[in-house]
Amino acid sequence: MQATQLTDIPEHLQKLHDPPRQLWRKGVLPSSERPHIAIVGTRHPSDAGKRITRRLAGELASAGCVIVSGLAFGIDAEAHTAALDAGGQTIAVLASGVDQPGPPSSIPIATRILEHKQGCLLSEYAPSTPALKHQFIARNRIVSGLAQLTLVIEGGETSGTRSTAEFALQQGREVGAIPGSPLHPMSATPNALLKDGAHVITCTQDVLDILQITSTHISSNTTPSPIERFLQYGPQTFEEIQNALQQGHEECMSALTELELAQRITRDVFGRYCRKT
Repeated sequence: MQATQLTDIPEHLQKLHDPPRQLWRKGVLPSSERPHIAIVGTRHPSDAGKRITRRLAGELASAGCVIVSGLAFGIDAEAHTAALDAGGQTIAVLASGVDQPGPPSSIPIATRILEHKQGCLLSEYAPSTPALKHQFIARNRIVSGLAQLTLVIEGGETSGTRSTAEFALQQGREVGAIPGSPLHPMSATPNALLKDGAHVITCTQDVLDILQITSTHISSNTTPSPIERFLQYGPQTFEEIQNALQQGHEECMSALTELELAQRITRDVFGRYCRKT
């Protein structure tokens, strides 16, 4: 598939403080009439971060949103893959020419996007342009500029993810973040954004409500999980749940986080986990 130069830069990108002078694409550019959501985060996510990303990206794609990200490994790759698995559309904004998607681990994702016509690869850099360090930060303004809302999943204190959120704020776009434990290093960026006024995102419906999107296509799993079945006996501490289910710390925390985000469990005033009534 040949790279094509866009004859018209999308209007919302033309209005950026530093708009791209040109754009190249491979694939099908989704309609600008559809809601666009940028999902970004660390290249080294936790298992919980991966699961949360897949849930949110998949449900948003099923609701008709276009998922925008940067095709990097980690959160970006999880977001693109979940959108594709849901049969939705996704835009991968590159820091290189569209004929040189990278890293190598992301090439299968790029191939899926193009072969199944579920979106496109997009870049302001001409074909054959290699990815250089400074181009990644520049790329981030296009990721946020394409989206009505930028959602930050995980990112360390000095994460480049923060630049995407800052671009979104400068562009007058909405920013949301997943709250995380202050003890986890990858919660630094989302928690800092929340302190600065970003929207708290705990489930897909939060995003749809912010953008006033109505959807009846959000999946729901009503089969009780082992954790929910254990909680039917009353509120339980993390240690009690972990011991009862004989799970590792990371596995148990990941499962609890996913259930909280799905609003299927909550915590009482003592910090114990409870089934949501």
